[in-house]
Amino acid sequence: MRTLLASLILLSSLGFAQAADPNGALAAIGALPPKYQNGILKVSADNGTPNPDTWYILAKNSAQDGAMYQIGVTQGQIVSEKISLDLRAAISDSPLNMSKVLIDSDGAWAAGAKYSASKGKKLGNASYALQQQGRDAAPIWSIWCYDAKVRYIGLVKILATTGAVVSSE
Repeated sequence: MRTLLASLILLSSLGFAQAADPNGALAAIGALPPKYQNGILKVSADNGTPNPDTWYILAKNSAQDGAMYQIGVTQGQIVSEKISLDLRAAISDSPLNMSKVLIDSDGAWAAGAKYSASKGKKLGNASYALQQQGRDAAPIWSIWCYDAKVRYIGLVKILATTGAVVSSE
């Protein structure tokens, strides 16, 4: 009886566990080769519904004296990799502490949908940016919200650690 009860509890908990989104931002980051893993400065995308066609990742290449690259990832595959001249990101952003990023893009979408609903609108698509402003800072998702006709609703920022809203306009 105890074994049956334990099995039922295990099975029910598996049903409620969320699987990682194979087209989410964290999966795109996971597609990067090791030379970029510790130098990710920014993850961004446009036209997410909730996921975009392509995630763009700005990262320093540890194998080339920290040269910055813009890497495009579509459905878990690198589709572009080119040198970046984004000096603003190089100066102002710290590499993301990925161990602190607990909210994936589906959580950012949910925050955008809730924010849009609070303004009496329905989220149709979103643009995203995941960044960290300082080595000891928390990573933050910025979500620009649009309705189905691509009319701007507003911007909401959430902590990538907890999903708590930091600011909105």
